[in-house]
Order: sequence, then C-alpha cells, then structure tokens
Amino acid sequence: MSGLIDTAALARPMSEVAHLVSLLNAVPGTRRSAEQALRTATVQRPLDDVTSLVQLLSGPSHDPGTAAEAVRLAAVNRPVADVPRLISLLRNTPHQSGTADQAVHAAAVTRPLEDLVQLIGLLEEAAPDARPEQPPPDTPPSPPLRTGSSAPVRSPDDRPTAGRLRTALRLSAAVAVAGCGAAHLPGGVMELHPALSAGQFVPLAAAVLCLVLACCLLAGAAPPVRVAAAGLTAGLGVAHLLAYAHVNAPVFAPVFAHGAAPPAAQAAVALLSAVLAGALLVAPSR
Repeated sequence: MSGLIDTAALARPMSEVAHLVSLLNAVPGTRRSAEQALRTATVQRPLDDVTSLVQLLSGPSHDPGTAAEAVRLAAVNRPVADVPRLISLLRNTPHQSGTADQAVHAAAVTRPLEDLVQLIGLLEEAAPDARPEQPPPDTPPSPPLRTGSSAPVRSPDDRPTAGRLRTALRLSAAVAVAGCGAAHLPGGVMELHPALSAGQFVPLAAAVLCLVLACCLLAGAAPPVRVAAAGLTAGLGVAHLLAYAHVNAPVFAPVFAHGAAPPAAQAAVALLSAVLAGALLVAPSR
C-alpha cells in the first residue's frame, strides 16, 4: 500500500495528486494515506510542482488546511538549500504570498538551530535588495538635467532612496540579532541534559528567540518582529549591564557564564543588536 501511494504521488499530474489527497481525507480510515501522499509529493517532487500543488489545494474545492500542511512539510523536510527558492516561488505565485510567511514560520520554529544559521546566510545572499544596482554594460551616462540656470540638477536616481537605506538597516539588524543568538548559545548545546537548569535554559531560550527573529527580519520587517527584536536584545543588554554593575549579579552572572562567547562579548553584541533593532523600529516605512 505504501509503495502504491508513493508512486501515485510522484508520477501523476499535480491536479490529480491534489484530488487524491482530498479524496483520501474525505474517506474515514485513510487520512494517514492522505498524509503520506502529501508528504511524498511535497518533499520529493520539484519545487515548481510543490508550488503548483499548494495553489491547487488552496482552491475552494479543497480543505484550506491541507495547503498549509503542504507548505509546512516542504519547509521542514526539504534540504535547507531548497527553502529560499521555495519561499521565493510562493511569494511570486498569484494569491499565495501569505503561504511564503507560513514557510518561513515553519522553518524557523521546527528546523534544527544549525539549519537556521545556514538558512539565514542563504536568505541574506538571495535577498534581491541587498545587492547594489549596477548600470547596464556599455551604457553611456545620461547628461545631467539642467534648468534655466547653468548649475546641473541631480536626478532622483543619484540620491540613495529611503527604501535602500531601510533595507540595509534591516539586513544589518538581522545579522546582529543572529550574532547575539550565537553568542548566548550555551556551549555543548547538543549534549545538554534534558533537565536543564535555569543557568542553561535562559541563554538557550534567548539564543533560539534571537535566531528566529533574525530569520523573520530577513524575510520582512513586520512591526511585531521589529518590536520583539528590539525588546529582546535591549533586555539582554540591560541584564548584562546590571550584572556588571553588581546589581542582581547573583541572578544574572551565572546565567551568562554558560554562553558560547565571553560575557563581555555577549553584552557588546546584545547592545549593538538593540541599537540596530531600535533604529529599524523608529525608521520611517517609506
């Protein structure tokens, strides 16, 4: 039975796969087979087929939850290198831009930390607005515009736009927040005992939250993400300052001693992240 379902999910057209998943979901006792067919199609078929399947499952004749599950399966189980292109394809698919955010969320909260760090680097490299625009080759420069006076008038393209500056600030904040998470990640995190002490759990939770927020900042700077990034990094910076000032030092100093970086480096990167995230928070939208 398993081979029959996998073969159908891999060989049939995507329209038939979507119909097969819906039929299996509607028949009592075959929901597990529907999940298997959906997993096989989203993990093993090409990414173009996956986006087509998500678009088909979002139609009125299918359960909308099935489309969300297809996005989650692809974002969590496909190789890390496939995730940036999956997000890009979903953003460029008509009426499916929201599913790209679902893919980012699924990858951020489910994949291992090592995958998140690699995904952050891939998303940063793939960001189209992170690279400076280059003029077409062999194109002569346009003559400056002139008014009635003899002084040349600069065209609007000669000035950096607020959008480019905001993009650079967003990417810088994302990298700083990711560095803050890496600095606070407890050493030997893969060997931590399941019964974590407070001194291990607090830096681990802070590191995970920082890495998740860094992924979200790379995908887009929604207001809740900006507020959370600024608040978390500012809180970490204040806790470090209190430890250095010997205020509540017995509480904070043992916690920060477990981080991958020395406490002084943790404090520096947390304060830098707070400054960049705060600047992004107050920066104009346009």
